[in-house]
Amino acid sequence: MCSPATAAIKLLLAVPRTLSAATKPLFAATKPLFAATKPLHQDAARRDQDTVRRDQAAVRCHQDAVRRDQAAVRCDQAAAPGRCPPRHRSCSLLPRRCPLYQDASRQ
Repeated sequence: MCSPATAAIKLLLAVPRTLSAATKPLFAATKPLFAATKPLHQDAARRDQDTVRRDQAAVRCHQDAVRRDQAAVRCDQAAAPGRCPPRHRSCSLLPRRCPLYQDASRQ
């Protein structure tokens, strides 16, 4: 017969093997579950990437619009008072939409 301390040590040494044997079926059960959900995760990742691309395109579109508006303001500021500013390539205002042109045509 062994001492209580030796019995306790043997019991503690047996615990990891017992836990390992108990968890093996759990890990084996998760493999098919992981295999079944992997396409779902990949689809979600693809959708996230598509969303990021759309958001980036929207940001670029907004930045382009801001640049066009800033160019139109610079074009208006460069014009002499009372006449429509010349059409610059960077100016987004057509003469019929230009407020200075409309004021001059009413006179």
